[in-house]
Amino acid sequence: MLFLALMDTKRSESLPVTQRIRRLKPLITLAVLLLIVGGTGFLVVRQLRNFAARIVEDTLPGLVYSGQINAELSENFVRTMMVISSESADERDLYLKRIEDGSQKVNGSMVAYKKTIFDDEEERAFDRLVSAREKYREIRQQAFDLVGGGKRTEAARLFETEVLPAYAVQKEAGETLFDYNVRQGSERGRYIETLCSRTEWVVAAICIGIFIGGFFTPFVAIRLPPDVWK
Repeated sequence: MLFLALMDTKRSESLPVTQRIRRLKPLITLAVLLLIVGGTGFLVVRQLRNFAARIVEDTLPGLVYSGQINAELSENFVRTMMVISSESADERDLYLKRIEDGSQKVNGSMVAYKKTIFDDEEERAFDRLVSAREKYREIRQQAFDLVGGGKRTEAARLFETEVLPAYAVQKEAGETLFDYNVRQGSERGRYIETLCSRTEWVVAAICIGIFIGGFFTPFVAIRLPPDVWK
């Protein structure tokens, strides 16, 4: 049918414009179908690319950096307990040095994480962690100062009443940030899976439609009156 339409087009250069357009109906129909199929495929692939980019540029780095932050904060808390409970000045100095090194690692991870923030909810969760960490560090330093001044009993009391609750708030903020990234990764993964699944059915339906149309069109065209193609 397409071949005949092309032949008719070459032979109808002297025909009126409206009649030429009517003879081009098969080509126009084919062009529209191809445009719809190609446009749909382009939009689907673009959506998949956008969500895949979000996972690569946002979700995965967020999971890595928030996991590193939480792990280092937990280790520093253990070292803090060792500083408070240790009776050896050398041991305390060693743990204080490790705490400082751990804090530097947390700072680096936080700077890296901040670059991956693309969402207001994520930014609020990050800011809560920063605020909770600053308060915890301030109270912890008070406990360290008491230990350094030989007031271990007062330091232990401060640890129980203020340092421990401040750490609990910090820990919750860190877990909230990590859980946010887990949730985002799960939602984006499900969206990609759903889109791929729907695309499979759409592509299968289009292929079946093209096959059926291509198979039966010649038979239908033969039975149509000649006036249809004029």
